[in-house]
Amino acid sequence: MRADGPAGRGEASELREAAAAGRVLVFGRGGRRQAVRALLERRGPGAAFVCADPGLPLAGPPAAAVRGRWEAGGPRPEVAAALATLDAVRGRLALVEAVRRLLPAGPVVVEAPGVVRGAPARALALALVAAVGPDRVLGVGLPEELAAVLAAAGPVFEALPSGTALPPAQRRLLRAAAWARWIGPRPEERAVPLARVVGLPEGAAAGRLAAVHGPAGAPPVLGRAVN
Repeated sequence: MRADGPAGRGEASELREAAAAGRVLVFGRGGRRQAVRALLERRGPGAAFVCADPGLPLAGPPAAAVRGRWEAGGPRPEVAAALATLDAVRGRLALVEAVRRLLPAGPVVVEAPGVVRGAPARALALALVAAVGPDRVLGVGLPEELAAVLAAAGPVFEALPSGTALPPAQRRLLRAAAWARWIGPRPEERAVPLARVVGLPEGAAAGRLAAVHGPAGAPPVLGRAVN
C-alpha cells in the first residue's frame, strides 16, 4: 500500500489524520506493514511503536511483542516481551497482556498481527482494542466481518484498501529467516539484566534465566526460567 498508489488522495488523507492521532491501532494483512511505516515516517524520529506480530515483527526478535522507536534509519527495538510462540492466535492471551504492559504513556502506533479471518481473529481484535484504548483504528484490506466488528468497537475506524499479501509459504520462509538472523549461528547463554526484561514468569527472579540475545545492544528476550 502506498499513499500515492491506487487509493490516491483519500488514502493519503486518512494516513495524515491517523498520524495526528494519539494512539493508532493498525489491522490488516497485505499493506498493513506499509501503513505502519508510513505513519511512523509521518510522525518522525522518536515516534513510538509496539509491534504485536510475533511471527514477523517490525523490528526486534520473533516470538515476542516489541516496543521501539522510529529513527532516521528505520525502526529500532527497545524492549521485548517474549511469547514463546510465533502464532498470535495460540498465544493471544499472553500477546494482549504483553501489548498492555509495553504501551508507552504518550502517542504510539500499534501493529496488530495479520490474523483477519474467523472468530479467533475477531476475539483477538476486540481484546487488542480494549488493551490499547486507541484514538483511531486503521483496517487495511479487512474482511467485512472483522471491519464491522472494529467499526462497532468504539474508536474512530478507517478502512484502507489492501496491498499485496504474501503467500503463506513465502511468509513461513520469511519467519524462519528472521528467526535464524536473530539468534545467529551459535546462540549462547548470558546474564540477563532483569530491569530490561518484560514479562518475567512467576519465580523467575529466584533462578537463572535462559534468554535469546540478538545483535549487540538489542534487548534480551526471555525464554524461560531454569532452576
